[in-house]
Amino acid sequence: MESYPSYASCVHRPFQDARCFISMSQSIQSPDAPKQPPGAFVKFMLEKYSEIQKNNPGATIFKISKVASQLWRELDPEERNAYNLHAQEEYQDYKQKYLVFLDGLSEQEKAQLHNDKRAKRAHRERLKEKQEFRSLGRPKKPPNAFMLFVRSSRLDQGDASVIQFSKRLADYWHNIPKEEKEIYEEDAKVRREQYFKELEEWEKKMIEMGRKDVVRKKSLAKFERTSVS
Repeated sequence: MESYPSYASCVHRPFQDARCFISMSQSIQSPDAPKQPPGAFVKFMLEKYSEIQKNNPGATIFKISKVASQLWRELDPEERNAYNLHAQEEYQDYKQKYLVFLDGLSEQEKAQLHNDKRAKRAHRERLKEKQEFRSLGRPKKPPNAFMLFVRSSRLDQGDASVIQFSKRLADYWHNIPKEEKEIYEEDAKVRREQYFKELEEWEKKMIEMGRKDVVRKKSLAKFERTSVS
């Protein structure tokens, strides 16, 4: 059986290697793996979903979630406790089944499972960080030369899958004339220089606001040296 790159190795380079798309599309949770049950509130919201949707036509999932949260808070304590107890029982049952599932895996599969879980957890942390950066107005990182090429490409995806089309784009990029590639590389360079200039200004502002925690360490050291001198 052909081996594919792990999720961990693909998180940062999905467009560079079509094999990464294959790897990321193949869940490490095999059909035999038990599914983690929903928590008490999620279970409550799923039960109330149709009713809330009916009473709030056209409501988005965010609106429905907000209404469900309010209903959950207003729920009779005994009824809410029943949901919590049931969720705990389901989770304990899930843990037992999951241990049995793990016992059936090889050491290599266990290591893969551990690494991919860790990578996904790190990925979630980065997404959370990106959301905070966005709310603080941090300059957006510019696209590299390849991504600029992808954006301007007139290649038609046709009936090709995302994986096949991405592979086609990567092959096309590697084979375009050097002169054409240099145009994208120069554009990316200009954008990158402008980005770092704007980023430095933003970091100065963050330091003034007392948000040193969102400033790069090397930038923080640079600003501290400048302020001392």
